[in-house]
Amino acid sequence: MSAVRLSFSTLQRGNAVLDALRRKEDAERPERHADAERRTIVGIIVPHAPAW
Repeated sequence: MSAVRLSFSTLQRGNAVLDALRRKEDAERPERHADAERRTIVGIIVPHAPAW
């Protein structure tokens, strides 16, 4: 098995592509942001409450 060596710039470019796809998907589904924010707020205010 040979190790694949990727340069830092290659890794950055790959991350940028994935980030762009994620941002596009998030823009198409704004309800995901509301759900994530609600879970975060509930977790901070009432840490022992079950998440539903």
